[in-house]
Amino acid sequence: MLADVRPLRRAGKRLARDEIMATPPRRGDLTIFKRADPWSGSAVPVAALLGPDQISYQLPPLDQVRIARWRGSELVLVGLEELSGRKASRVELQSWWVRLISPAAPPQTTPPASTA
Repeated sequence: MLADVRPLRRAGKRLARDEIMATPPRRGDLTIFKRADPWSGSAVPVAALLGPDQISYQLPPLDQVRIARWRGSELVLVGLEELSGRKASRVELQSWWVRLISPAAPPQTTPPASTA
């Protein structure tokens, strides 16, 4: 489903409302799927925002994702984001403010009442 997405955190820290609004949303195809976790042996939900080619990611995927809030066509997803560095990667808490859209819809202009 087509969506505008704004990350609500940077390096695991919650962003201020004005920082969130200063960042233009990423538009792409939002998909949620399950992947096998080799450590636990169970399926883990993952959210991804795909680019126009349906292969590349617009944002790093959210692992162990869950829906924190859903109101109308807007929702907040919360999960873990893997950030790769030069020598090692780390996992940080991340939240996405998602607005489900029709292809002709304008970008979102107001943040949700409360961010996760």
